[in-house]
Amino acid sequence: MVRHREWGRALSRPIWPLAPLGEEEKFTHSVALAAGEIDFSGPWLVWAEEPDPLFMASLARMGQLSPVLVEKDGAGWSLIAGYKRVRALAELDRPVAALSVAAQEGKELSEAEKILIYLASNQDRGRSVLDTAMRIKALAGLRPHLADRELAEQAAPLLDCAPKSRVWRRLLAWLAMAGQHVSGFWNQAVIEGRADLAWAEELSRMSVDDRHALEPLFAELRWSRSAGAELIRDLYETSRARQTSLAALLKERSVEQALGADLGPKDAMQRILAAVRELRRPNITRLERRFKDLAQELRAERTWRVESSDSFETGGVRLGCRIGSREELHKAVQELSDMADSPQWDALWRLGQEAGDIEGTGEDGE
Repeated sequence: MVRHREWGRALSRPIWPLAPLGEEEKFTHSVALAAGEIDFSGPWLVWAEEPDPLFMASLARMGQLSPVLVEKDGAGWSLIAGYKRVRALAELDRPVAALSVAAQEGKELSEAEKILIYLASNQDRGRSVLDTAMRIKALAGLRPHLADRELAEQAAPLLDCAPKSRVWRRLLAWLAMAGQHVSGFWNQAVIEGRADLAWAEELSRMSVDDRHALEPLFAELRWSRSAGAELIRDLYETSRARQTSLAALLKERSVEQALGADLGPKDAMQRILAAVRELRRPNITRLERRFKDLAQELRAERTWRVESSDSFETGGVRLGCRIGSREELHKAVQELSDMADSPQWDALWRLGQEAGDIEGTGEDGE
C-alpha cells in the first residue's frame, strides 16, 4: 500500500476534515479498479464532461498518466474526481488507477467536501478555462452546505476568484436570487448563456412570482447584458409605479403582441423592448412617434437626417448628412435652405417643450 503524502499536503486541510497524515487512519492509498466497479453519478462531479476523440486517442496511446479519486462507502466505490478518464477507460476496457480518499475514522466525506476535493483536483484548468457557467455549477452545489464566509474562504480560491472582487459579489448575489427558484431556471439560464450575472441586483429586487413571470422572455432569446438589464429594470419600475404584478404587465396588449409575433430573435427583442418602454414612459413614447412623423415630413427625399437631441432633454433638434463631393455639398446646402421655412420646425421644438413639462411633473411613470 502506497502513501501519497505529497498529494495530501497539497490539499488545504482546513477545507475538509481529512485525517492527519501522521496518524494511522488512511488518508489515501492506491487501488486498481474495473470501471464497472465505480459509481460516477455523484452530484459533486459538477464539471463532468464526456471524453472527446482526441482525449480517447491520447489515453489509448499513452495510458492513464494520473489517478482518479474515489471513496469507498457502504455501496462500493464512488468517483470523487476523474469522470472523463473513467468513461474513457471503460470504453477502452482498461483498469482504472485510483487514489482512495478517506475522511477521519468513522466518518464519510460530506457532499461539500467532495465538491471541494473535486475543485482542488481540477485547478489545473486555469483562468482561461474557468467561466461563469462553471463557477455557478460549483457554487450551486456548495451553497446549501456552506455559509458565505466559508464559501469565500474555501471555494473562492479554487474558483480563481478574489473574495472581495466584483465577480465574487455578483456570483453570491446571483445564487441568493436564483436559489429562491425551485425550478433552477435562472441558474440554468446563466449556465447556458441566456442570462448575465450583472442582472443579479435588478432581479433580486423582484418577488419570486415576478421573476417567474419573467422567465418566458429569457427561455429562448439571448439578450445582451445592456438590453437585458434595460428590460428587467423597465418592467420592475413600471410594475412598482402601477402597483401591479409583472405577470399582469406582460398581459398588456402591446407586450402580448410583441411576445406572440412571428419574428426573428433580434426583431423580437427590439419589439419587446419598445413595448415595455411604452408601458413605462407612454407620454415620451407618444412624443417620439410624433417627432418621427414630423421629421419624415420635413426631410422628405432630402439628404438630411433629422433626430431628436438628447431624448428631448434640451428641446433641440440634431441635423446630419453625409457628404462625398463638392456637388453633394452644394445640394445639401440648398436643401437646408429650402427646409428652413418649413412649419414642421415649430412643431418639433414644441415637442421638446412638452417633454420638459412631462419630466418636470413626473407624469410619465418615473
